[in-house]
Amino acid sequence: MSKYTMKFKKKVVMDYLNKEGGYNYIGRKYGIDFTMVRRWVRIYSVHGWKGLEGGGKSYTTKFKLDVINYMKDNNLSVLETASKFNIGAHSTVTKWVEQYEAGGVLFLNGKKGGRKSNMNKKIPKKNTKETLEEEVIRLRAENAYLKKLKTLIQKQELSKKKSRLKQSYSSRKNSN
Repeated sequence: MSKYTMKFKKKVVMDYLNKEGGYNYIGRKYGIDFTMVRRWVRIYSVHGWKGLEGGGKSYTTKFKLDVINYMKDNNLSVLETASKFNIGAHSTVTKWVEQYEAGGVLFLNGKKGGRKSNMNKKIPKKNTKETLEEEVIRLRAENAYLKKLKTLIQKQELSKKKSRLKQSYSSRKNSN
């Protein structure tokens, strides 16, 4: 969902187009950064009101590659390219360029960013008495295993320490 409504964006753009002020003035008037005003005006001038509707788009690898190639062939900035192709955030184009430069076309077909979904996780079973008892047994076995492992490690460290002490003692004894 977009942070700003379409109605709000239209109001901001119309104020600019009606020469009620520059980007800074209109940005202060509506409590937004002047770069947002500039971006919306640029998008509107290229794509019309339809261009200001946005968010939640996904792009094919071919489209991403076409955008990068167009930007390089026409010597455009990231902002100009994002505006030309109606890509909501110029940082998206920046990310594509970085991915492409890091690993070529293969790096462009990555999944869409964002938080991972929890929808595919298994629904936990209800805690019945049997499952709880099984878990207690498993945890006790795990605990016993870890205790034995800790004891073994301590014995090995102690053994190494003793052998170092013996070597040190025998080297001192031989030097005297």
